[in-house]
Amino acid sequence: MANLNSWQKLTRVIPGRPFGDGRDGNVTISGNTTQSLTVKSCSGSATSSTLTIGSSGFTNGDVVLIHQSRGTGVGQWEINTISSGGGSTTLTMQTALQYTYTDSGASQAQVMKIPMYSNATINTGITWSGTDWNQDTGGIFVIGVSNTLTVTGTIENAGGNGSGSTSNHAGAGTGGGYYGGYNVTTPTGGAQQGEGTAGAGAESGSRNANGGGGCPQAVGIEPGGGGGHGTAGDAYSAQEGGTTAGSADLVTLVFGGGGGGARNDTGSGAGGGGAGGGVVAIFAQNITVTGATSANGGNGGSSGVSGSAGAGGAVLLVCRTATLGSSLVYANGGTTGANGGAGRIAIHHSGTVTGTTSPTFTDVTDTSLVETLGGSFLLNLI
Repeated sequence: MANLNSWQKLTRVIPGRPFGDGRDGNVTISGNTTQSLTVKSCSGSATSSTLTIGSSGFTNGDVVLIHQSRGTGVGQWEINTISSGGGSTTLTMQTALQYTYTDSGASQAQVMKIPMYSNATINTGITWSGTDWNQDTGGIFVIGVSNTLTVTGTIENAGGNGSGSTSNHAGAGTGGGYYGGYNVTTPTGGAQQGEGTAGAGAESGSRNANGGGGCPQAVGIEPGGGGGHGTAGDAYSAQEGGTTAGSADLVTLVFGGGGGGARNDTGSGAGGGGAGGGVVAIFAQNITVTGATSANGGNGGSSGVSGSAGAGGAVLLVCRTATLGSSLVYANGGTTGANGGAGRIAIHHSGTVTGTTSPTFTDVTDTSLVETLGGSFLLNLI
C-alpha cells in the first residue's frame, strides 16, 4: 500500500504540521449537529494555480480539500491553500493543481474548507454528521486536529436508507454518498440504477460503475443489484451489483455506490435503493474512539419488494496514534434486497494503532506524520 502523496498532506501548505495548525481553537460537540463547511463546486486544470468555483464564499488563507467526486478523474484529491481571490469565484491557489477537476455533466468536482482545531471532542450520545451529498457537493466530513480528537459520541457520514412506496419513481435513498435508484410500481418502465462513480443512474439492470443495476421492465418483480466499493455489490438475478472502486489506501477516494431500485408491476409497493456511504477524512495527531465513526451504506426501502442496499463509504484516518476499540469504526454495506459491498478504511500513521475496524483497515506506516518545527521534533512527541 502507498503512502499519501505529498499533495494529499497538510504539510503541503503548512510545513511541519501534518495535522493542522489548530487555528480554530478547541471544539466540543455537545448537541447533535451537521458539520458546517464552506463547500463549492469547482473546476481547474492540472499545473494551473487557478480554481474556478460555482459561487463565492472562501477567504484568502483558507486550507481546502479539492475532490473529483464523480466522472472523469473520479477519486482524485489534493490539499491546497487559497492564496488570493477570496470573496470571488476565481481563486488563486498557493500551489499549482496536481489534477484537473471538472464540474460539467456527469463530472462533479468540489472544494471545501478544512476546519483545524487544537483539540476536538464529541460528547457521549451526540452525533456530528457530515453534509449530505446532493449530486454536486457534500458527502465529505473533514477535520484537522493538531492535538487530540476524542470521539465518545459518533461521527457519522452514512448513506441514507431508501423508502418503500406504492408511488412510481419514488424511494431513492439520499445522504452520505451516491444516491440509490428509484423504484417502479407500474407495468411500464424499469427501476433505476444506483448512482456511481460514472454518474447518475438510468433505467437499466446493468451496473452503473459501482452503482447497482435497477430491476428492468422485462423482469417484472425483483430488487436491483447492490452498490459496490471495497468489495463488489451483490447481484440479484440478472440485476448486476456495482463494481469495486477507489483504492484500499484511499489515495484514490470515492463514495460508496448506490443500490438499485426494485420493481413491482402489480401496482403494490416497491423500494428505492439505499445510498452509498460518504467519506470521513480525519487528520489528527492522536485519535481516541470509544463511541463510533460510521460511513455505512444505506438499506433499500422495504414495501412489497425491497430495494437493494448501498455500499459502505470511506474512512481515512491520518494520525500519529489511534486507539479505536473493537469495531467502533465502520463502513459496512447495507443488507436489504441485494447486499451492498463493504466500504474502505485506511489508517496512515507514524505511531501505534490499537483496535479493530469493520471492514478491517488498510494499515500504512508513514514516518513523516510527526509534527516538526524547523526540522526538530516537538517536545510532546518525545
